Amino acid sequence: MADNQSELHNRVETVIADIKNTVDDKGTTYMKFKTLLGKLDYERRSSKVMELIVGYIGENDLVTVKNSRTKKEINWDEIDYNDNITFKSKSEFYNDNSGKVKVSNSKSPYNLYLHQQDAIKEMNKIYNNKGYFSGILAIPTGGGKTLTAMQWLLKNAVDQNKKVLWIAHRHELLNQAFNALHQNAYSDLIKNKKEFRYHMISGQHDRSVNLKPNDDFVIASKDSLYYNTDYLINNWLNDNEEVFLVIDEAHHSAAKTYRKIIDAVKENVSKSSILGLTATPFRTSEEEQGLLKKIFKDDILFKVDLEQLINRGILSAPIFKEYNTQLDIYKELNDQDIKNIQSFDLKGDIADKIAQSKERNKRIVDHYLENKDKYGKLLVFTIDISHAIVLNRLFNRNGVSSEFIVSSIRNEHGVTISQEDNNEKMKKFRNDEIDVLVNVNILTEGVDLPNVETVFLTRPTISTILMTQMIGRALRGVKAGGTEEAYIVSFIDDWRDKINWVNPEKLYLEENVDFNDDSKENKENLIKLVSLYRKLCFCRNVDNFVEG
Repeated sequence: MADNQSELHNRVETVIADIKNTVDDKGTTYMKFKTLLGKLDYERRSSKVMELIVGYIGENDLVTVKNSRTKKEINWDEIDYNDNITFKSKSEFYNDNSGKVKVSNSKSPYNLYLHQQDAIKEMNKIYNNKGYFSGILAIPTGGGKTLTAMQWLLKNAVDQNKKVLWIAHRHELLNQAFNALHQNAYSDLIKNKKEFRYHMISGQHDRSVNLKPNDDFVIASKDSLYYNTDYLINNWLNDNEEVFLVIDEAHHSAAKTYRKIIDAVKENVSKSSILGLTATPFRTSEEEQGLLKKIFKDDILFKVDLEQLINRGILSAPIFKEYNTQLDIYKELNDQDIKNIQSFDLKGDIADKIAQSKERNKRIVDHYLENKDKYGKLLVFTIDISHAIVLNRLFNRNGVSSEFIVSSIRNEHGVTISQEDNNEKMKKFRNDEIDVLVNVNILTEGVDLPNVETVFLTRPTISTILMTQMIGRALRGVKAGGTEEAYIVSFIDDWRDKINWVNPEKLYLEENVDFNDDSKENKENLIKLVSLYRKLCFCRNVDNFVEG
């Protein structure tokens, strides 16, 4: 038996994380219930251990069924010790574009920070007072605005038989919302329902014509609804009395595509609320008569500043660095290469050329060696598996304790790598037995590595979501188990501006700095933030604003 509660928490977390890694690798795994208990040093079930098992299964985005053919999740109260349990990922299990979400009969494993609790209180206050609202939730990147909004909507909309329409302009954002929906379907938030219906609408999901009146939670691309507004109205809005419209990245909502959808909701349901989500704070002042003020009449419902989250230790302060690799990639590009990269990100021959550049790889490792005391624990994001292997070998040859993590099952010698080996490497990194962990994209989210002090971005990307995930691995503050400051180091090749790569510093600034707030406090915060940035063009923009 576990000696104490902390040990039990750690044991359950480790066992479920191992199962998660196996599912990620193989798609599914199974074991007898008594085997699962045995891994936890338990012979019989207890309410505490079952609560932890269910909680960590949900936190790791897993579902449990009795066999791979059924769509019915396990009722843990009815499971027998000799019954098989099949583990699947939630995203794969619920990979249909529409269907039912089963509410887990347990408490949500996601504990909200104080600023998230305050945001929910503010939304409750104005909604309970007016019966509706139309305003903005402004929380910096990494502060959990999607989680905050989703928990509020499940409790105040879905559980009360009210409908939700969540719209965004990128498929990645739609998928994030979809995952958050399933991850938060717990009975402490949804007390009156055992299940509810969802529907995903976009060019990569279902069509608007297939919307049903009984869809409780619709996640849709703004373009699909803009071109098919009649289906939205006739198939869904006309049959519902109250709708909550959520606009992800609300600073885009003044565009005519959004306005058409907003008008359709307002004109075809008797009661509607609009919730705008953004990491980019902006004000719609009382005297301003612009489009944003017309949309968000209640202005900002809740706002927390980036500096506040850094000061509270929830986020670390990023220090952005750039290192020129002196690799002239533009000379190798043709029109088809550019088109392929713009459509599919960095792949193929160009990716191979960058990954296999001996001089470039040497410069990456040398840069760490020259700054090892400053950079500390390092997480490296590489272009592909072969690049991860080459860089890891180079770190080792230069006396750096390094390991690589890849989703492939073979190492550089052709020997099969087990998921247990990957887990052991991550454990070594957490326990300070190694200083560097090299990976492709499998450590962008969902893996707990709080002691990362520096991230090396040795690969460019056109995906803002991927970039946010990569830099986010270093932005966990002290309260979240991380550090006060974090280095984000980009290795820049010469593309001659032929590709619109995401710039991590620019992305961070655009998402988190309030350029429209001219208060004294915000000016002081901007001056503090400027010290983190080295790019002359961004410094000039901020300086012009502060002086103005």
